[in-house]
Amino acid sequence: MRLTIKLKLALAFGFLIIMLVGTAGYGIFSLANSKAGMDEVIDVTVSRLDRMQQLNAISLTTVRAQKNMILAANPQEAQHFIEASNESRTEFRQIFEEMASTASAATRDFWQELRGTVDRFEASDSRIQELVRTGNSAAASQISANDGREDANALTKKLEEGVQINRDRLQQAKAETDASYNNTRTLLVTISVLATLVAAITAAWIALGI
Repeated sequence: MRLTIKLKLALAFGFLIIMLVGTAGYGIFSLANSKAGMDEVIDVTVSRLDRMQQLNAISLTTVRAQKNMILAANPQEAQHFIEASNESRTEFRQIFEEMASTASAATRDFWQELRGTVDRFEASDSRIQELVRTGNSAAASQISANDGREDANALTKKLEEGVQINRDRLQQAKAETDASYNNTRTLLVTISVLATLVAAITAAWIALGI
């Protein structure tokens, strides 16, 4: 059957319109996925990385307060550092509990281990506080230099592990976003080339049929 020029044009442009609509739809879908991925990175991963670094800083503040209460010149000064230590511990616990309650299943074991490490650190800090209150700074210093130091180092190490977990998540999110961008770009370029070829072939087809 011999196709008319009108039918050839209708078929060609119909095919091109379908390709363009499909391309636009895929582009919008891909952009929506990319935005959702970036929102998750900003709202979740970056926020949790920042809060994990806060925990690290607060723990160091608590350790400094512990050293200062031992070296305090008088009971009033020692009490000041004890209160500072308790304030830091309260702030630490608030952030910790909030993060632990919203942790993913993949990091649940990490948060359980961190909880145990925090409990041990606070227990040794409480023992040191009690000794300082009773004026036994020598015993407090001994605990701080042995069990206290081990507990503090263990906490710092665990918190650094948490920071690294969130940094790895950022890198993974970046890699996934880059992969999505590359896939979208490749498909759009491919469709554009195909559309150009179809247009050229159609033009030649129509010209030869005239």
